[in-house]
Amino acid sequence: MILFKNYYVVILLLLFTSHCFSQDSNDYYTTYDSIVNKVNLPVYNGILYQDLDYHAKDSSHPYFNENKYAEGSVYHINQWYNDLEIKYDLLRQVLVLSPPSSIKNIGIELNQENIKAFYIGSIKFVNLSNKFDSAKEKGYYRQDKISNQIDLFTHISKTSKEFIASRNVELKFYTSYNFILKKGGQYYTLNDKDDLLTALPHKKDQIDKLYKNRSKASHKNDLEFNLFLLKSLNL
Repeated sequence: MILFKNYYVVILLLLFTSHCFSQDSNDYYTTYDSIVNKVNLPVYNGILYQDLDYHAKDSSHPYFNENKYAEGSVYHINQWYNDLEIKYDLLRQVLVLSPPSSIKNIGIELNQENIKAFYIGSIKFVNLSNKFDSAKEKGYYRQDKISNQIDLFTHISKTSKEFIASRNVELKFYTSYNFILKKGGQYYTLNDKDDLLTALPHKKDQIDKLYKNRSKASHKNDLEFNLFLLKSLNL
């Protein structure tokens, strides 16, 4: 994939110049220098991200958590970069970095091969593409540490469906999950109760009971249930 860092920097600075032309000159040059210095960091390297107008139904959207940039950190080519504005497009499975300015209608789509991990707020995602071949989904996985020996990895994706409303086409987005359990150095797919029993056979009685009572519990989705289940097992 060809990277367009220099091309992006030129576009960003042209947009910023147009946006700030009427500002006080001292403030302008101070901000200009700050943007140039930040954009020259290696993490600001990717292709232009097109933020599509989805005409979404019921306030649904294609992003992780919220439909806006959030404070985060990115581990890019062996170095952490903090205090970034990022968002994770779950429909296209790309991590998007906001430019270091007040111009928010463009973004940088980061090359997944260069990203080992990232945080959105306190939630960590790791790139498992090269970890093992048995993973149903490649790419970024949310990582939740259950204990010193147990980690739950969750691949989160979204799909869209079209609806016709008042002669307009609207989209609604649906979230799906795929799970991997790491126990020590072993990885297990975690799609159902049988998979969990394969990974944790010594917890069979507790697992049977938790699954039996699942309908009585209040969990919004499979991720919430799996986190509740694993933490209840006192691993």
